[in-house]
Amino acid sequence: MTWSWKGIFKRALEFAGGSIVAVAPVNRARIRYNEIKQQLEQSISTGPWGPLGTGSSAVVSQPEWYISPSTGSDDNDGATAATALATHAELMRRIGDAPIDSSVTVYITENLDEDLYVRLQVTRNGFVRYVGTVSTLASGTFTNVVNTTPAANQPGEVEDLALSGDWGPLGLINKRIRTTGGTNPDSVTWLAKDLGAKTARVGNWIIVPYTTPMNFVNPNTVAIGDPYVVEELPTIKSVTVDLFGISESGAFPESTSRIVFDSVSILGGSPPTQYDYLKSTGNVSNGTWFIKSELERYEGLENQPAPAVAVACFAPDWQGPGVLNACVCTGGVGLGEGSAIVSTLFTDCAYTDLNPGLRLNFIINSGFMDCADDGISMFSGTYLRGFLIWGTGNAGYGFDVGEGGFADLDAATTTLTGTSGDTRVGGIVTPYAGLPFVNPANLAQIQV
Repeated sequence: MTWSWKGIFKRALEFAGGSIVAVAPVNRARIRYNEIKQQLEQSISTGPWGPLGTGSSAVVSQPEWYISPSTGSDDNDGATAATALATHAELMRRIGDAPIDSSVTVYITENLDEDLYVRLQVTRNGFVRYVGTVSTLASGTFTNVVNTTPAANQPGEVEDLALSGDWGPLGLINKRIRTTGGTNPDSVTWLAKDLGAKTARVGNWIIVPYTTPMNFVNPNTVAIGDPYVVEELPTIKSVTVDLFGISESGAFPESTSRIVFDSVSILGGSPPTQYDYLKSTGNVSNGTWFIKSELERYEGLENQPAPAVAVACFAPDWQGPGVLNACVCTGGVGLGEGSAIVSTLFTDCAYTDLNPGLRLNFIINSGFMDCADDGISMFSGTYLRGFLIWGTGNAGYGFDVGEGGFADLDAATTTLTGTSGDTRVGGIVTPYAGLPFVNPANLAQIQV
């Protein structure tokens, strides 16, 4: 078979029997193959060209895609930064329903004021990573470090006396901080609170890229003299994930997930202007997608929580079940049933609620510091299994267990407290020395 050409467009089609039929250029239906977009296009008479087919093998096997609204064009091939697409919608249109059976990376080179609808069919061998291009806001060397010490209710802290000012006035709070050498290079966490004297509270440190298996309980450490950078991540307005055609369910670690968001901020800026910033559809199985990024809010559906690692949640109200590891939360937090919280710091939150439901919640090695209400408020009928839950400075109780609520704690958890007392069980204030305790009137209980 041979093709006739006009510029980048192949201008003939092969029909059954091998006959070659030329395509008339005007006054009738026209078809061409666009070599740049790798698609068939059609036009009626002299009207505009539009796609006839999508999802070719060449498109889904392209290993890298770049999206840049300011410098890109949806007429580009998207394969390099210099030939970036302008929109994510164009990428989804090109891929269509074709299965992705290899590793694909989508680079977000700048802020996207676009609602991303990520509809993909990713096979067991496929993997899609969205990666943001970060910019450096500050750099320096730690002059003092306090690593997280749960037994002393001590969250992590870092100091750099060479900073030109405190972390807050410099606009560095709620930004990602990453070590570039020293004890554990490429460890990341989040600057959560300015403590003055060029000292900031931080979350638990974790290595990027994440190792297999992941260490859920013990975070990494950093040391005096370690160099660091504070980074700004590109923002995305919102994300909806719809993975179809997947029968198996992935799980931690990242290597078994089908899609990863890395180093992007979902709906950055303040105040947030949209309710659903990051959500999944009913087609997403638990563990088939994975987030490691900065989030203003993470919104998961009840049976499809996405695992999140080294994520900062700064939204004033954050609701939904979650699987959080080495994360930082500073806004109001409402966790749905079935949540798993590991090595996460909740600091200065307006509230930290466990919402009712029959599924068990797990909290492991996580701190609740200086919250405006209880350290953990368990609504009626909530179930919790806790290991090494710590914190102080909370305005209410360490634990407030509602009617019928059940908390099963290990002995090391008896450090979480508040100004009103250690625990309140079904309305009765109970110190840790009085545990285990069951309120006979409403069956609220804490077991140790």
